[in-house]
Amino acid sequence: YNGSNTGYDTKARLDKEVESLQGKNLILIGSACENSHVRALMKPVRDCRDGLEPSVGLVRLYQTGPDTYALVVAGYSGEDTRRAAKVLEKYKDFGLNGYQVEVR
Repeated sequence: YNGSNTGYDTKARLDKEVESLQGKNLILIGSACENSHVRALMKPVRDCRDGLEPSVGLVRLYQTGPDTYALVVAGYSGEDTRRAAKVLEKYKDFGLNGYQVEVR
């Protein structure tokens, strides 16, 4: 998606192409196993899947600055992440609210 209001960068980037999350509004896709920025936000202890359950996707909001946020779309598996992304895509149909939604 490349259409947005003036002053916004809507280009997709790999995690390695974004130096810092601080002060940015972002949508991060992938678990801590695949995305270094998700790893920094979720802070897994034992394993990169800490905080995730098999067959469950996750949409979670993290604050990255006083008025900025990162929306993480992750899952235990790639398919779980895909299901969470589809729910986010149709957020109006699902009535999402709060800082975290689990997709089962």
